[in-house]
Amino acid sequence: YLIDREEIDVALEEYNEQVEGVGGTDLVTFSFNGIRFRAYIDSISDNFSPGFSPEPDQNRADPRYLYTSFERKVQISFKVVYEKTEGKFNDPWGKLKALADLSLPEYGGGPWAQRVDVTIGSLYRGVPMLVESISYDWDNETPWSLEGDQAGTHNGLPMYTQVQLGLIYMGEVKAAAGSGYVAYG
Repeated sequence: YLIDREEIDVALEEYNEQVEGVGGTDLVTFSFNGIRFRAYIDSISDNFSPGFSPEPDQNRADPRYLYTSFERKVQISFKVVYEKTEGKFNDPWGKLKALADLSLPEYGGGPWAQRVDVTIGSLYRGVPMLVESISYDWDNETPWSLEGDQAGTHNGLPMYTQVQLGLIYMGEVKAAAGSGYVAYG
């Protein structure tokens, strides 16, 4: 099923009007190490996972529990769309490649995870995290660029990408009650 160029331009113009918000600005800042995306955010979850070890206690049948570990993970699902802004198409492919690159190790004294400063509106503002997982999905309903201005050098690539991103929350302060580790806004 081929769509003519005019229909694509109209659809992209409608999309950009929705995304850009009032006055041509983004609704929220959405970036990873300065890699800014215009995207539809499907879901965000913030999971807190304490770990405990049961230890026998003298003169008691039930164990006491020692706090042994803590982990916080953030999961984000969003859709990146090949978009048209100010008469030009905004190419998401370089951004998607750069985002995937953040999951790769850096070397120098050993393989190290890359620190990723995450900003999502006021929910997370430059919060350090590590990329635990990233996946790009294209279902059988995804339209593909075929020819014309929207294709440019990306002839034959999908027009949108569903991204699943798993992050390990590092934060700026130690995870402790009352430390400010849990801070939104």
